[in-house]
Amino acid sequence: MLTVRVAGFLLINPRAGDERPSADELRDEAERLGVQTHVLQEGEDVAEIARSAPEGPLGMAGGDGSLAAVAEVALERGVPLVVIPFGTRNHLARDLGLDRDDPLGALESFSGQERRVDIGRANGRLFLNNVSLGVYARLVHRREHHRRRRVVLARLRAFALLARQPGALGLRINGEPVSARVVLAA
Repeated sequence: MLTVRVAGFLLINPRAGDERPSADELRDEAERLGVQTHVLQEGEDVAEIARSAPEGPLGMAGGDGSLAAVAEVALERGVPLVVIPFGTRNHLARDLGLDRDDPLGALESFSGQERRVDIGRANGRLFLNNVSLGVYARLVHRREHHRRRRVVLARLRAFALLARQPGALGLRINGEPVSARVVLAA
């Protein structure tokens, strides 16, 4: 009888990034290394899938938003989070010093050394490297929703959104009112 050691569980968001390598190539390489995988289907809840994963490290191949959802589950379970840069910007991967152009190489992190990082929460929601509020946050959200469209159209939408949101956010930071249109915590 052959015994195979499972090094962890990797969720793959095939809609993240620019698909180099493809989700299938990433899945195949992960499974070759003994990592179980799940390629997310349209409408699946990434956190729900992560909660149903077997014990051991949880990995996420996706963007920063997907990583945050899986990080929340990793915290709940007390297991390591493996960051596989597979998104558009990969801010967290960059902050960790990972090669954002080599998601296949990042799979070695399942057997790598653990490192602790700080997290933050905004209105109870976990964030890993930054959180933004106001116009910038809406622009990022809109960009992700329409990111496959042409850049010119995206910029025109950004300017239109900015024109519709001329006022301050009305926030308080440490109990003090802040007059700002954009707030970024990193």
